[in-house]
Amino acid sequence: MGDAKYVVETISDVKANQVINKHGYYRVYVKKTNKYGCEDVKTYLLMVENCSYPKGISPNADGENDYLDLTYNNVYELKVYNRYGKLVYEAGKGYKREWAGQDSSGKQLPSGTYFLYVKTKNNEYQD
Repeated sequence: MGDAKYVVETISDVKANQVINKHGYYRVYVKKTNKYGCEDVKTYLLMVENCSYPKGISPNADGENDYLDLTYNNVYELKVYNRYGKLVYEAGKGYKREWAGQDSSGKQLPSGTYFLYVKTKNNEYQD
């Protein structure tokens, strides 16, 4: 299956006009029945975006908050700047959780304040 790399959520009690307010990936089935009783079922992978961004990371390899995790943000472009405004890291469409405080060549950056620019399909974020 092409989407095996995604964690797909399951909603056990599905209702018409279901509202999904938890970010993640969901498998959605759409069933259409024609006037003769024939059914056509299509399946889609739906991604519900997360519109929040972490305020910081601590890449100390303790397994907690080591990466800038934007898995559910539908990132088209990510730029990380140091406090002097120098671009130190960038990634394109499909970024998930690769940045752990390294520069674009893979060298670990010093502890400090870094600023994000994130562009998604529907949004731009800077902080």
